[in-house]
Amino acid sequence: MMAVEIDESSFKLVDQPILWNAQYAYQYAAIAPNARGELGGIVDEGGGTKYLSCTAVVGRPGGGWETHPLDSSNADP
Repeated sequence: MMAVEIDESSFKLVDQPILWNAQYAYQYAAIAPNARGELGGIVDEGGGTKYLSCTAVVGRPGGGWETHPLDSSNADP
């Protein structure tokens, strides 16, 4: 997933944080901004040797992405 951070006063690009992993894929179910400009939401992740799991993500302005596992599985649906 790729997002953009834009300076509100100058409309210049500040950052382009990318949510990416070489071992498995992300599927973005719901991502939305809050009043502070942070992005947050829920994604599914899986593929390769990783079974499908659910993860919360937070994108902080100028700070990239944080992932917080919520649920994991030992089998794919």
